[in-house]
Amino acid sequence: ATTGLQLSTDEKKRRYVIFRLLSMNGLDPVEYELRFGDGLKNDFLPELSALTEEGCAEHIKGKIHLTPLGRQFSEQAVRIFYSPDVIARVEGYEHV
Repeated sequence: ATTGLQLSTDEKKRRYVIFRLLSMNGLDPVEYELRFGDGLKNDFLPELSALTEEGCAEHIKGKIHLTPLGRQFSEQAVRIFYSPDVIARVEGYEHV
């Protein structure tokens, strides 16, 4: 039996960014480009800028990390990377 969804390239990128931001290692733009062939800023500049401007993310030694404020509100902070499809699925989910 097969379960789950087949992720598009866009969803794979979003998922990668979210998981890396939530990790203690942070999000490395060079690793992102090697993995996906696209620049992180080309794909997510508005989202990354918003996190930085709100004090939720910072650049440390070439990587992007959540700040203490970003960690405190990590669920909300990474939601900025959710695609419209994922947002619709989350909002449409009914708790049983």
